[in-house]
Amino acid sequence: MMPDNQKLTVLGAGWLGLPLAKSLQMQGYQVTVTRSSAVGCRQTAAQGLSCQPCMLGEPISNEQAESIFKTDMLIVTFPPGFRQPSQGKDYLKKWRQVIELANQYSVKNIMMTSSTAVYPEIDAVMTEDDACAYNEKSEILLAAESLLKTEFNGDYLVLRLAGLFGPDRHPARFVNKLKQLNQNAPANMLHLDDAVGAINFLIQNKIVNQTLNISSPEFISKADFYQAAAFDKNESITLPIITKGPKNKQISSQKLIDLGYSFCFKNAAQAFNQVY
Repeated sequence: MMPDNQKLTVLGAGWLGLPLAKSLQMQGYQVTVTRSSAVGCRQTAAQGLSCQPCMLGEPISNEQAESIFKTDMLIVTFPPGFRQPSQGKDYLKKWRQVIELANQYSVKNIMMTSSTAVYPEIDAVMTEDDACAYNEKSEILLAAESLLKTEFNGDYLVLRLAGLFGPDRHPARFVNKLKQLNQNAPANMLHLDDAVGAINFLIQNKIVNQTLNISSPEFISKADFYQAAAFDKNESITLPIITKGPKNKQISSQKLIDLGYSFCFKNAAQAFNQVY
């Protein structure tokens, strides 16, 4: 079923947001995306997408705000920026700005891409009810989720994504930075195809007012996953030592599966050889 002229804005057309926007536009949605710079906007517009410059945390003109927030659904994919100099401390400020403008322009629905970093590193299967503010990062993420749920006037959807990988983000690049590989700990990973696929599924099925994990559902250890990644890359990568350490958390995607989503890659390592 084709969308009935539904307008969507993807706030942050980066590694996830750009292919998501392209996928949605191909399905017939009216899609607008944002980039943080005019140069980035020109590059994105050259790929056939309507793009608006938007630097969150700074004043946005009425003209800019109308072109971005006059939409049916806002899909917010900008990262918290924990690796930036701000260390994520401006993430809540940006979210307050987004929610204030979304309310002002009567946006019906906001979808937030959060993270499975809200779950502590303990030996347990983590469902959506197990999140806790166990460190500064999880505290910031959960505060942003709470802000969306309590301050936004429309429907929301919070998506907690596992470790993302895919084109231009091959896991083998991380192997040299790892001191050891744990044979017992789960690799909670998510291929780009399933991130885009799950979001498409949730939009099409009008799923709202829920929090959902998105992580490849079948267990694979970190050791096996990164060994497969190194083999797939077909380069002379020196693997770190294999250990049998703590089991740590395993992210459950059962709630999403129960809604009817079928993963492209049930085991994250299945993506190798089929995609790259």
